[in-house]
Amino acid sequence: MHPCTKTTWHIHMPVDYLLKLSDKRLMETIRHPGGADGARAELRDMLSKGITNLVAGPCDNQNPDGTCAGHPSEVAA
Repeated sequence: MHPCTKTTWHIHMPVDYLLKLSDKRLMETIRHPGGADGARAELRDMLSKGITNLVAGPCDNQNPDGTCAGHPSEVAA
């Protein structure tokens, strides 16, 4: 068998969408130790840095806009 490359991706959500959610819905969608106010402050800070997307979970390979750039791995074909 020859190896082939498989790429996995983390899902993401647009920061603008998250900022439009009610506090209740925001806290149902994401977790933040500072609650809704802390989450909103961090999301606004992300936007000020040009990061327009929040990736779900830890990701060590992000595009400048915050989306996952993919995680290639070799798998047996």
